Amino acid sequence: MQVTVVNARELDIDRHIRLLREAFERSTWANQIGATLTREFYLWKYFSPVGETVISRVRDKGTIVSSVSAIPTLFRTPSGVKNGWQVGDIATLPSQRSKGHYRTCLSALVEKLGSQLLVCFPNENSRRGIESQGFGLAADVLTFVRPLNPFATRSRLDDPGNSRITFGDFNPVDRDGSYSFFRNREYLEWRYKKNPACRYDIIQREEGYCVQRSFNIFGRKVGIVMEVAARSERALADLIKESESVGAGKGMQANFIMTSPPLYPSLRRRYLRLPQVLLPKRQSLYFRAPGAEQVPADWNVQIGDWDGL
Repeated sequence: MQVTVVNARELDIDRHIRLLREAFERSTWANQIGATLTREFYLWKYFSPVGETVISRVRDKGTIVSSVSAIPTLFRTPSGVKNGWQVGDIATLPSQRSKGHYRTCLSALVEKLGSQLLVCFPNENSRRGIESQGFGLAADVLTFVRPLNPFATRSRLDDPGNSRITFGDFNPVDRDGSYSFFRNREYLEWRYKKNPACRYDIIQREEGYCVQRSFNIFGRKVGIVMEVAARSERALADLIKESESVGAGKGMQANFIMTSPPLYPSLRRRYLRLPQVLLPKRQSLYFRAPGAEQVPADWNVQIGDWDGL
C-alpha cells in the first residue's frame, strides 16, 4: 500500500472520476452526483480562483482504491480573511472499505495542510475519521421550507441565462465577529456562472444578491436558495421573497433555505423548519484549526458552501 499527495495538475482526471463513480454509485443521491462526475466539471472544480486542489490517494497493488481532496478556500474571520481548505470528495472503492484506506488518505492530507484552517461536511461514514484528526463540530445547517403559491404574482428574471449579471461586493449583515466562507466577485462569478454542471438563477439588486437553484426531490420540482447576501435585514428578506416569486414562475412547488444562523423574524413567520429526522443527511460543518486553537462557536454557513463541492 502506498499513499501519495499530489496537486490537481498531476492528477489523472479520468482515472480519478472512475474512482468517484464506483465509490458513489450506491449513494442515495447517485443520480445527482453523477451529473457532476465529468472531466469538464473537475477541470473547473479543482482549479478555482483561490488556487489548485490537493488530493491524497492510496494505491494498492497498482490500483487507486481511496482518495480525499482538499479544495482551497477563503474564510472570513474576526481577524480578517484567511486561507484554508475544504475537505471533500471522500471516496473508497466498495470492495476496499473498512481497511483503513480513508483514514490513511485523510491523515496524509492533514499532515500536509494542517498548518492552515480546514473544514469538512462529512457524512456519517466519514465523520469519525474527521473527528480523529482534530476536527470539531462548528455548526449544523438547518433546513427551512415554504410551499409556493402557483397563483401568486410571478417575478421574471430579465436575463434567463444570467450571462450579463455581475455580482457586487457586499459585506453581509450580522457577520461581524463570526466565521464564514469568504465571497468576492471573482469567486462568485466562477462558482455560479462558470459551473459546467449546474445552472443557477441569480437575483441581483442594489442592496444584495440571491442565488437559487432548481432541484427535483421525489419527483417534485423545488427551489433551493444557495446563498443570499445583503446590506440589511430588510433587503435580505426582500431577496428571499423574490426568489419565491422566481421559483413559482418556473413551476417550483416549494422554496428551501439551508443555513446555520436562525432566520430573521420576518422570514421565520414564512418558513417551517424541517426536523432532522425527515432529512436524508445531517449537514454539519466540522472545523480544524492549527495548534490548540478552539473551534469558533459563531459560524455563518449557507448551502452554497458545500453544494457540488
